[in-house]
Parts: sequence; C-alpha cells; structure tokens
Amino acid sequence: GGRGGCGGRGFLIAIGWFGYTLSSHHDEHQMAAVFGQYLDRFQIDPHAAQDILLANYESRAVSADQAIQTVGYRPLVAEGLPPGYSLVSTHVMKMPCCTCVQCLCQRDDGTVIAIFEHDDDEPNWYGDRTSRNEVCSGTRCSLVQLDGRLAATWQRGKRHISVIGARDTEEVSRLVAWFDDRRGSQLN
Repeated sequence: GGRGGCGGRGFLIAIGWFGYTLSSHHDEHQMAAVFGQYLDRFQIDPHAAQDILLANYESRAVSADQAIQTVGYRPLVAEGLPPGYSLVSTHVMKMPCCTCVQCLCQRDDGTVIAIFEHDDDEPNWYGDRTSRNEVCSGTRCSLVQLDGRLAATWQRGKRHISVIGARDTEEVSRLVAWFDDRRGSQLN
C-alpha cells in the first residue's frame, strides 16, 4: 500500500497549480476582452458601456457611504467631487482583479467620466493598448489614449484610482489634485 503516496499528492498539486494558472490566465484574458468592449463603448455611450460591466460582473448599486460595508473603506468620491461634476451612480463590482468601487460622474456639460477605486496596481483592463507615464499634479499617472479621451490610473494611499473618459492630462491633473486635497493624511 504505501507506494506512490507522495508522488500522487505531488501530481495532484501540480494539476491544481496548472488548473489555477489556466483559470487565472483565462480570467485575465476574459477581463481584458470585457473591459475592451467597455472602453470602446464608453466613448459613444457611457451608460451602455456601464451595462456591459453590470452584465458581466457581480455588482451592487450603493451609496458612497454604503460601499464602506462591502469594501472596508470610504471611497474617495464620498468626500465630494470637484466643482463641475456630479455623482450619477456608485457600484461595488466584483471583478476578476479585485472588488472595486466604480462611480459614474457627469460634468456640467452632460458628458460622463467613470472613476474606479481598486486594489490592483495595473489590472489588465487596457489589453494591448499603449500606455505612457506622466506626472499629473505631482503624482505618477499611467495614461492610455482612447479614441479622443484618456484613461488614467494613479496610486492613492494603498489603492489605485482609474478615470475613464478624461478629456486631457489637464483634467486628470485637476482630479488628482482634488482627491489629494480631500483625503490629506487619511490615506488607508
């Protein structure tokens, strides 16, 4: 009876690791595909783009204060938005990379941006789109060009902020400065 006991267990561990690796790669690939559709649609119709995320990921509409119960922190938008922006909706989304808080915000002119607050540094959201690094209001930002708009990601405390649909680097810099001023030393 004792022949092959450890070898069998090692084989099962190897199969489990291989399965996890394939599953993880599949999740990343699937996420890049879904988020790619979201980014493409966002430029045309941000609300239809939102429907893509809501159809593909478990999510719940919450107030900014209710998000604390799900994610364990107070989202930045709970501290307010810059003049010229209003909050349209807040969702907690369970995505393959992390559970994040996503807010749709409307500018005074009726155009929309999305703000994600998440744990991962650079989730595989942008697929093979080219990114560049710039300093926006003293903070290193990763910028991705989207047809006429920008996606920007920067670190804020232990989390990261991603803005989808920014007009230009000046708008990204204003948002970075605004959120830095709101939280001050309350980084968590």
